[in-house]
Amino acid sequence: MPLPPRNTGVTNAPAAELREGLAEYESLGYPTIWFGEAFSRESLSTAATVLSWTEKLVVATGITNTYARDATAANAGMK
Repeated sequence: MPLPPRNTGVTNAPAAELREGLAEYESLGYPTIWFGEAFSRESLSTAATVLSWTEKLVVATGITNTYARDATAANAGMK
């Protein structure tokens, strides 16, 4: 049975709360976390942080502000 979507609150959660939530999502078997940067955190830095705090989660940015960085910077953030 597929897992239902859950709101992660990535954009607004304090770092300690976010880290705890990510551990919970991973333990529940969620394979991917999606978030955007529409309201607060810069998405590429947040993605790097999330990846460093988890073991299996795939990180996907739903929205990245293309006016805040050029294609070269976005490509570097991907690596």
